[in-house]
Amino acid sequence: MGITDNLPLGANEGVEGPLFLSIVYGFILLKGAEYISEGSELLLQVISPGIIGGLVLPVLGALPDAVIIMMSGCGPDATEEVAIGIGTLAGSTIMLLTVAWAGSLVVGRCDLVDRGDSNLAAVDRSLGKHNSAWSLTQTGVTTDTMTRSNSWSMILSNALYLIVIIPALAGMKVNGTIDIIAMIMACLGLVIYCVYQIMSPRLQKRRLKRAKSRAMKANAVMNAAKISRKFGINFFEIDGSISWRAIDVLFDRFDTDGSDSLEMHEVKGLISGLILTNFPDTDEVSEETWMNEIDKNKDGKCSREEFKSAMESWLTQHPVHKQCPFLKDYSDSEEEHWNPNNAADDLENTNLTHLHTEFLEDEEDDDDEEGEPLTATQVYMWAALYLLGGSAIIFIFSDPLVDTLANFATATKIPKFVVGFVATPFASNSSELVSSLIFASKKRKKNISLTFSQVYGAVTMNNTMCFAVFMALFAINGLEWKVNFTIEILVMMVAILLVGFVAVQSETFKLWLAPIILLIYPVSLGVILALESAFKPKQ
Repeated sequence: MGITDNLPLGANEGVEGPLFLSIVYGFILLKGAEYISEGSELLLQVISPGIIGGLVLPVLGALPDAVIIMMSGCGPDATEEVAIGIGTLAGSTIMLLTVAWAGSLVVGRCDLVDRGDSNLAAVDRSLGKHNSAWSLTQTGVTTDTMTRSNSWSMILSNALYLIVIIPALAGMKVNGTIDIIAMIMACLGLVIYCVYQIMSPRLQKRRLKRAKSRAMKANAVMNAAKISRKFGINFFEIDGSISWRAIDVLFDRFDTDGSDSLEMHEVKGLISGLILTNFPDTDEVSEETWMNEIDKNKDGKCSREEFKSAMESWLTQHPVHKQCPFLKDYSDSEEEHWNPNNAADDLENTNLTHLHTEFLEDEEDDDDEEGEPLTATQVYMWAALYLLGGSAIIFIFSDPLVDTLANFATATKIPKFVVGFVATPFASNSSELVSSLIFASKKRKKNISLTFSQVYGAVTMNNTMCFAVFMALFAINGLEWKVNFTIEILVMMVAILLVGFVAVQSETFKLWLAPIILLIYPVSLGVILALESAFKPKQ
């Protein structure tokens, strides 16, 4: 039949044979997972972590599950064996949501510090430098915004199961029509998710561009305040507004010909001096953009009113104004003790520690990389070799490992459901599990974002691609939907909603969440076994 037919499966060899072969095949799968991790790490140099973690890795990781599900429903005993397939689907999903999620949080945790907006965020590679290494509240991880979006995709795709669950709970017979509708909707969900993952990097670039624009505006206000102080003038009034006198001094500084308006060359000097400082990579196109921002009436000049209007607008727009003391509401007693001379210092310090971080973190290079950097072509080539090689190993050895585990279950009299729910997912999803922990161990925001995107993406793939394969088997072979299937799917859906609720609440996760999320795995298994025992048909 195939290449795996000649591989030993440990049948009729007692317990020792299947156990030994399970260890061997498991080690081989781990090597395949390492190759996938290496290839993904390379792709991070040229592709957004969201699309790598949210699409590429989940697709590759879902292939073994999809194959296992397909094989379970194609044999002569498909009616019985398909239970292993649905056990694999539910088990792999819950395992990824708990073991991979919690494990990545523990392995990837860093110190959490206040970035200036009263919210804690993880500092890359800082474990133990600021807080206790095992602090449940002062260590954790921080992901990017796109990772939270991937968690929403996981939650929304979870609704696909309702197509079969609602009729089953209502006592209706899940027939071929429902199977086909579920399969089509799952395929449609897969297409939508793939398109979203391809398009989202463009949206992320726009977000970074807006973040950089805000940072540059804050930088302009900061530099204006610093220049004013050099002339002995407070840039801010007691009420937090910009001083007209400071505006006049700044305006006269750039109005070199004394024409009471800034000509084009003078405006460029203003832009270079106030806005582009600390941003040496900004090109001429950006200068034209900033000129349009200042020159509201488009006459090619900048009046005093336009200059002051721009400065006031920037002070209002950028996030720093919500954090600096000079823009907060003060009572009369507080105003008496407030010194406007400190306002520029407050703005400067807040700007450099908080605002720039939003986009600089996404553009920074690894400090620990050595040797000559690879070209984009070389990156793609090596990444393809690693990913294809690792995927081939996973694809070839997943099925023999499952058969070996099944033989082990028979020899030890362990229920096959437990094998499908516990052992099989750890084998078939070893790529996601191991690569998630490997990426998380880098202790960097980009890698952590990839890790959690990979988990959410893998669950979304189970909800779409694997579910589509599963329902196709029912539609083609006319398989009967059983109560056990409803129980396992319902428990899986609850687990997805629980972890999804945590994921959408914040981009920073503290260490205390790890044991709670991990506990969902054994609890889910216990609930399924209890409910299946309670609703077991009487012989």
